[in-house]
Amino acid sequence: MDEVRVGIVGLGVGRANARSLQKNSRGRVTAICDIIEWKMERFAPELPEPVKCYVDYREMCADPEIDAVMVATPNPVHVPVALEAVKNGKHVLVTKPLAHSEDAARELVEAAEAAGVVNMMSLGIHALAACAAAASRTGTQLSLSREGVHSVTWVSMCSTWRGGCWASRNPSVLWG
Repeated sequence: MDEVRVGIVGLGVGRANARSLQKNSRGRVTAICDIIEWKMERFAPELPEPVKCYVDYREMCADPEIDAVMVATPNPVHVPVALEAVKNGKHVLVTKPLAHSEDAARELVEAAEAAGVVNMMSLGIHALAACAAAASRTGTQLSLSREGVHSVTWVSMCSTWRGGCWASRNPSVLWG
């Protein structure tokens, strides 16, 4: 079975994402990055295998033993970190919001498309129930592989935000 080797930047919300990823047999956290070193020192032992620790996301993104990068930083840093990952040929999963502006989101989407990598915004916590219900009704499987996350459309289309469908209120960000 293929395995996606993931580096996580930002150990605030990134810790919960790392724990969840470790429960998927096809995903493995191989690196963590935070500018606050003690966060890494405290969190690394919670992971089932040793991980590389970085204080510079650029160094982590250049690591050839990483396939994908989870960007879980404060919002203003999402795009610079994600662009660095894309520049290094990594698939990217960014916590919401994808970017601080529509122009920045377009820049990231265009860079990922040009590089041939998956670029996705994480809405997992908000979308879990709706996506599971939609996947169940249609027989769709949400799966993780080295090529990226499949059935991403369900994640985007089913994601709810403040009681409504985020995608229907923000189509220009998702669909161009």
